[in-house]
Amino acid sequence: MSEHDDLDTKVREILSVKRATDSYKDELSKLVEARLDQFGNLVFVRKGAPTDFGLLRPTDRVHVLDIYDSGRERKRKRFLEWKNDPKYKGPLILAEGDSWFEYPFAKDLLDNAGLEYAVLSLARAGDTWNDIIDEDSEPEKKYSDGTPMGLMHTLKLPDPRPFQYVMLSVGGNDLISQIRYCVYPFDPKRPEDDYIIHGGLGGFDFVLDQVITHYQDTIKAILGMGMSVILHNYDYPNPKANGQYIGYPLEHFCKFPAGSEALMRRTVNHMINFFHDRLAKVAVAAGPKVHLIDLRKTIGTDDYLNGPDDNLWKDEMHGNNAGFKRLWARMDTELKKIF
Repeated sequence: MSEHDDLDTKVREILSVKRATDSYKDELSKLVEARLDQFGNLVFVRKGAPTDFGLLRPTDRVHVLDIYDSGRERKRKRFLEWKNDPKYKGPLILAEGDSWFEYPFAKDLLDNAGLEYAVLSLARAGDTWNDIIDEDSEPEKKYSDGTPMGLMHTLKLPDPRPFQYVMLSVGGNDLISQIRYCVYPFDPKRPEDDYIIHGGLGGFDFVLDQVITHYQDTIKAILGMGMSVILHNYDYPNPKANGQYIGYPLEHFCKFPAGSEALMRRTVNHMINFFHDRLAKVAVAAGPKVHLIDLRKTIGTDDYLNGPDDNLWKDEMHGNNAGFKRLWARMDTELKKIF
């Protein structure tokens, strides 16, 4: 057995044998990490593999596609248990999105949500808006566990107990995959609050405009079916030197110098604020059935110089078990007001 086959076999064994337990994400995180490829797509690699995608060996790559939505089966089982429980009087929720809803290496927001709400997850790690829209192009297609594929298709399925809420967690991958094109090259003369490229084709505003347009179109369609929408922003990230999502592209492509984590934090925090402000305007314009939950400064911080508590983070963009638990507590406080 080759080194590559051995890694894939171990990943498959974890997913097939331990996926029903609470420990499988910890087991995966001992073997596997995430990277962005040269096109900004999320891929999984051997733990400790080079951050530079060009330096990865074929044996470093993980080719087990189930890892992208490894928690779906378990989340679906919990959803059906809640839905079929006559004592459950809470809402039925459909969730679509990215790794904040479906993260292979820690108990994500929906892992926590499923402990008290009936939530059917369509989320997949690494998904962008284009991925989510493409999933609706094959309305009869289903995921391996029987979950329908496609947000709008799922909402249109006849059901005596329809969904009342749709939770969306999208846009982070759209932006982070293009971060090298959204930030000016380092220049010691440039003001530190002026590193985001706002103009031109392909800059930050261009990418954010596309994200917001997809939100507007999707929200309009969901409201037209009589359901409410729950949105959230992202917390301030935790960029690191040579980090796989933020640190490496800013250092390698934008030439940020060593030791510039404070400037990285300052830059991406501004991005999060712009994203929040645009999303807030969408929610207000759409009316009272659209709710935006602000997660900033939950495990992240606006303290550019010192950064957040590393004990709450798994990597630059995701909390660990404790971090996601804290994010969920913040989110659930707001959900209880909505419900």
